[in-house]
Amino acid sequence: MSLLNEIVGLRGAFNILQALDRAPAKGVSQHALQEVTGEELAPSEIEEIAEQLLSSGLIRREGHYLKLTTTGTRTLLLLEALNGGDVSQLFRRLSQLGETTPRYELVRQGMTEKFLETLVMRPGFCRLYICSPWIIFPAEHEVS
Repeated sequence: MSLLNEIVGLRGAFNILQALDRAPAKGVSQHALQEVTGEELAPSEIEEIAEQLLSSGLIRREGHYLKLTTTGTRTLLLLEALNGGDVSQLFRRLSQLGETTPRYELVRQGMTEKFLETLVMRPGFCRLYICSPWIIFPAEHEVS
C-alpha cells in the first residue's frame, strides 16, 4: 500500500481531487474523469489513480459516481495551500467541514525532527539535501 503523500503526488491525482470538489453533488462518473481533469492521461492511468484514491479513503464510490470524502476534501485544501492557494479562504473551508473537525494551526517550529524521523523510517530512503537558514539540527541529528 502506498503512502498518502505518494498517492496525491501522482500525476493527475491533484486534478482529480479538484474536479471532484467542483463536481455536482452527485459526483462524477469514473468514465467522465478524463474530461473533467484536463489531464492528458490514458484511461488506464486515470483508473489506476482513482483506485489508489479510493483505497486511501480520499474518494468514495456512490453507485456509478465518485465523490470526495471529508478526508479527501481536507487533503485537497491542504494541497491547495501548499500550491499557493489563498490560505485564509482555505482555512475558512477547513473550519466549515464540521463541528468535529480539529482546529488547524500554522506550525512554525519543532517539525524538523519529526520530519527527519519519518524519512529515516522509510525503506529505500537514501539522501536528502536541505538548504535553509531556518532549519537547525540538534547535535544528535547532525551529519558530517
